[in-house]
Amino acid sequence: MIGDFAARVQQGLEHLERERFAEAEQAFRAALSLNPRDDQLLHLVGVAQLRQGRAEDAAQSVQRAISLTKRKADYHNTLGCALRDAGRIDEAITSFQRALKLAPDALEARFNFGQALLQARRYAEAQALFGRILAVNPTDVEALAGLARAQWIAGEFESAIAVLRDGIAHIPQHRDLRFSLGELLLALGEYEAGWREYLERPPRARMLDQAGRRSDDTATLPRLPARLEGRTLKLHGEQGIGDELFFLRFAAELRARGAVRIEAAVDPRLAGMVSRGGMVDACVEKGPHLLRDPQWLPVGDLPYLLRSNGPDLPPPLRLAPLDERVAELRARLAGLAQPLIGLTWRGGTLPGTVGFRGLLKALPFESFAELAGGLPGTLLVLQRYPCPAELALLSARAPGRVVDFSLLNDDLEGMLALLAQLDEYVGVSNANMHLYAGVGGRGKVLIAGVAEFRWMARGVESPWFPGFKVYRPGPERDWSTVFEQVLRDLGTTTRAPGARTQGGGT
Repeated sequence: MIGDFAARVQQGLEHLERERFAEAEQAFRAALSLNPRDDQLLHLVGVAQLRQGRAEDAAQSVQRAISLTKRKADYHNTLGCALRDAGRIDEAITSFQRALKLAPDALEARFNFGQALLQARRYAEAQALFGRILAVNPTDVEALAGLARAQWIAGEFESAIAVLRDGIAHIPQHRDLRFSLGELLLALGEYEAGWREYLERPPRARMLDQAGRRSDDTATLPRLPARLEGRTLKLHGEQGIGDELFFLRFAAELRARGAVRIEAAVDPRLAGMVSRGGMVDACVEKGPHLLRDPQWLPVGDLPYLLRSNGPDLPPPLRLAPLDERVAELRARLAGLAQPLIGLTWRGGTLPGTVGFRGLLKALPFESFAELAGGLPGTLLVLQRYPCPAELALLSARAPGRVVDFSLLNDDLEGMLALLAQLDEYVGVSNANMHLYAGVGGRGKVLIAGVAEFRWMARGVESPWFPGFKVYRPGPERDWSTVFEQVLRDLGTTTRAPGARTQGGGT
């Protein structure tokens, strides 16, 4: 019995580490059946649920854990994250305060508390909180990132950059701060300085360290020459699927400079579609064994290596869905009311990552569901891990017009074929938006967090995604005005059904 219990707990932890969250929850529940009053297991069930996007379920599980032992700060922090993601911001703030009362030096709880204050539009309090921390410790990285974020949301762009530069002056070796600075500079269109700082991204360093290339010094990284005749270039994917698709667009410049052969190592889910796109000559699965060969370049280095500083930025990488998958999806969509509009309302990573990129991008769901109810045609749910309550509310707002395609997030060839049939896509920035751009889509992107550089800091368009429209709620986070504008725009821009349905391979 004891061995069985321990095995199930270990299995759940392994699933959690590998981001198999549903399997992790199942394993933890199996262990919990052997010891129903184990508060740690209840907390782990809540963590697995939270990572599946099931915020309300997570809150209930963690509350049960807290009822068994009230003095564990990490439980209150997790509860705060769940309540925040469920839109219960005031309750989330209370939970983070309780976590900090139990563990005043808990970095993640402190950072999450500041982010919750920002979400509650209590910008002055957030800036004051991070400012107090920095007054005691000017090298507190979480506080530096939090203060910069607060200022950025408030539209104080130069102040945010100044905060990060001040932090870097104190701790110049800190990659997270330099990475964050690079993204902010890029969002303002300061490409030369931005791409230089972007070289310091922690995922790049970890990837090269894993491959044993610790000697790669970004300070002395040579640029690529203007002419590449006869050269073979090898590009290694990194970070997430969206990042790989985004940076592979720069392969076109390599070809324009005369590169005779381009090879790419990517996520295996992308290999087929990238190969069919014709921009690369060979496509293999990425891995640290390849990077041991210094000929393989991290694909995110290309803009710096090529001095891609605008104004003529490369367009998105073109992608062609498989003919048989297009036929399959057309059959599933047959008879649905037109237009077909894809929806996502949550994206990004969960809390716990320092800086700007490790923050969940989530729209206020009840308001988003109201928006969805005003949209025409059939609404296709493309959200990863939508929870039953979300689907129920969408269906209540748009009776008979909601179809759940969320499982295609684990079948990217199917997702690409589906995206090629859409008339519109409304949602937060995620990998599917990159895929949609690849099939010629022109989506409507709702900036739910700090703007990623791909969507810039200002304006209604991005030079990286021509034809897409960008919507920002502003410092006051006024989503009602944003959603009204989306509805007005959709009244005039929804394309004729069937205008983009081509396949491209077998």
